[in-house]
Amino acid sequence: ALVSESKFKYLKKATEERYSEFMAYYQQMAGIYDYSSVEELAINYYGYKNYKEFSKAVEEYSETAIKQEMVLSEIAKKEGFTVTDEMFDKYIKKYLAAYDYGEDEVDAFLNDYGRADVYEVILHDYTLDMVVEWTGLTD
Repeated sequence: ALVSESKFKYLKKATEERYSEFMAYYQQMAGIYDYSSVEELAINYYGYKNYKEFSKAVEEYSETAIKQEMVLSEIAKKEGFTVTDEMFDKYIKKYLAAYDYGEDEVDAFLNDYGRADVYEVILHDYTLDMVVEWTGLTD
């Protein structure tokens, strides 16, 4: 709801970069799932009618992702949130498990995904958790 109501002007370049990141991810997935192309993955795995429809969906999702990140960054800034050691420990455990890293592979995870990016994701996840808590959406 925050994203759809926001008046943020997002940067077109940021959306284009996120689109490129998502498409690179789908290219990897095509190889993992033994498809010859992203188009084949989109149609046969994800169920899109054609590549154009899939590409449009990825573009729209890229725009939404950028808006969500902007909203979360602004809330974190206004609330003065920063990633603490305790917060890092809590969230990194979840990420390690989700991405099949062992608990002792924190450095490898940070190298693979980028230290700054991981810290930003932690801050956004924490901020989202706080928004959910404040609004009582978990009740």
